[in-house]
Amino acid sequence: MAETKRTPVPRPQRQFAVEWGNDLTVEQVYVDEMMCQLVDERAYVTFGQARFPLQPAADEQTPLVEIRPVIRLIITQEKLRKIADLFNTLVDKHNSEKK
Repeated sequence: MAETKRTPVPRPQRQFAVEWGNDLTVEQVYVDEMMCQLVDERAYVTFGQARFPLQPAADEQTPLVEIRPVIRLIITQEKLRKIADLFNTLVDKHNSEKK
């Protein structure tokens, strides 16, 4: 099957009001690992949980830690930059308030 390239559809040049809905039903999941892959104009951000072995095998030099993927977000690289800027701003603000 031949691969087709998608052509972006231009968005209308209008202003919209944005309001977030109720987030009480959004599941909260603890993650401690993250991997980001850039493909074309998209960022694939995968979050996971590290699963350490309870008892490493006696013959293993370095025990293997499995990362169990929990969720993968696919966003534009532009949005990824905005998220990174937001996180940096929040960390800087938090650190300055601690001083």
